[in-house]
Amino acid sequence: MEINCFGNKYWKLPNGDLHRGNDLPAVERKSGDKEWYVNGKHHRENNKPAIEYKNGEKFWYVNGKPHRTDGAAFENASGHKLWYLEGIRYSEEEYNEKVKGYKSEGTEENNSYSQGHIDGHSGLMWL
Repeated sequence: MEINCFGNKYWKLPNGDLHRGNDLPAVERKSGDKEWYVNGKHHRENNKPAIEYKNGEKFWYVNGKPHRTDGAAFENASGHKLWYLEGIRYSEEEYNEKVKGYKSEGTEENNSYSQGHIDGHSGLMWL
């Protein structure tokens, strides 16, 4: 574990990738913000958010891709939401239709993803 000059904590693999197992965050900021990583990619299972900001914003990722099967993958503090499955953005209506088939196919546990993540909340535009 590394602690920077601001008091933020980082858990990394020997190659420098952020990583922490046992459903524990790999980044813990002094502000209270937390981020979960596995092998350098934002990742958290069981429909739990991989990024939780103290201001209430939450972001769900699986293997670096925005993904959630039981609601919006991005939620900000003012209630704006964005829906994603396997890194693909959908309108709420499209998402609700897609997720029905997604759950019935049983693909959630079987899919493998490999894509970079959106870097924090600064890269998002809320509609």
